[in-house]
Amino acid sequence: MFSLRVLAAIIVIVIIISLLLINFDSLADKTKSIFKNEDKSGSVGWVPGKSSGSLDLTVFPEGVFILKTDSPVNISLEANTFSNFLGEISVDYINKSIKFTDSRSPLKVDLQLAKVNLGVGLKLNKLTVSNAKMNITKDGWVKNIENGTIEVEGFVGGGAITPESFQLTGNISRFVEK
Repeated sequence: MFSLRVLAAIIVIVIIISLLLINFDSLADKTKSIFKNEDKSGSVGWVPGKSSGSLDLTVFPEGVFILKTDSPVNISLEANTFSNFLGEISVDYINKSIKFTDSRSPLKVDLQLAKVNLGVGLKLNKLTVSNAKMNITKDGWVKNIENGTIEVEGFVGGGAITPESFQLTGNISRFVEK
């Protein structure tokens, strides 16, 4: 009878220790993921547990930057307005030109690059920016990147294109700094 009680106690102790170790590993992994980025002075990747939320992004491209809208947007360019534009905006920062290609018609408009307001109804399912200088403010955290890559998903908000930069301000469902 004594050996059955000892055996039962040993089994219970092993189960408790196993549960503690499993939970400890999970807790250790979460702790590592929070502290894996040593630059805590504003790294967006360091914001614990937050990949969605508000985003202010300014990108300073050096070549051609292409943006594809995922819903119709009203675009203002100097004294001109394009209503319900849906398609591709190609900005050539080297030659200072901008090209609008509507996805629903053969319309293509080439213009000299000036300030372009993309309105407040801009929706982007996915945006990837590679090898560019960027200023990022996400949920109060600020980070300046000299040459980086980011991926944004589920953006809803506004935007602007200037001869020097591309800006987005709105909410996102996912943000990844690579």
